[in-house]
Amino acid sequence: MAGTMANTELAEELLQLEEADAWFEYLESTRGQSETRYAELEPWAWARLSQRLRAVRAARAASSCRCLTRADGRPMGAAGSLSLRSCRPQS
Repeated sequence: MAGTMANTELAEELLQLEEADAWFEYLESTRGQSETRYAELEPWAWARLSQRLRAVRAARAASSCRCLTRADGRPMGAAGSLSLRSCRPQS
């Protein structure tokens, strides 16, 4: 049971990092742009942010016994989309 609680806490922490990273990406891409460039870039940046936040919400809604990784197998925290895979208890 303790391992499950630790996995759940780790998963939530990773989701919080992913959410923060999504917001930082949005701010980084829109900050300091000219008015014209901002008008061109902001809809894309908002759509990207919304997509990433939807993935975080979906992962949070999933079963608490899941391990969170990116689609390419890397841990969350670098760019990429989320995927879920079943946990395998470690012995």
